Amino acid sequence: MEVALNQVSEFLGTTHRAILITRRRNGDLQTSAVRVHAADEGRVLISTRSSTAKARNAAREPRVTLSLIQEKWAGGAWMHVDGQAEVIRLPAAMPLLEQYYRLREGGEHPDWEQYHQDMVAEDRVILRITPTRAVRPARG
Repeated sequence: MEVALNQVSEFLGTTHRAILITRRRNGDLQTSAVRVHAADEGRVLISTRSSTAKARNAAREPRVTLSLIQEKWAGGAWMHVDGQAEVIRLPAAMPLLEQYYRLREGGEHPDWEQYHQDMVAEDRVILRITPTRAVRPARG
């Protein structure tokens, strides 16, 4: 059943597991297991390398789908989210990569300079997804 978009952030308070679905150049679907975090304004953040299929696909076709999954499957422990992805590249991505780290680790990095060097060396990007539709299973 379709739910209010603010429920996406609420649901992400219970899990960081998701399957991201993007579209390949030929229109076929491509799936990636990802770690996700809720960001400002109800958006969802994913960190990845720029060379990955998910980053290339989202840059070409920003319509994406997330299947958010809790550890327990029973009782409506998942949510389907359609959205629009932005691929944010370095150097603009660095503040979001820092935010992602803080959300993931629950605190500060012990050496931000080293972290910045690692993000540049890995050519990290942020996929920032703005949800446009969310669906949860009907409980029955």
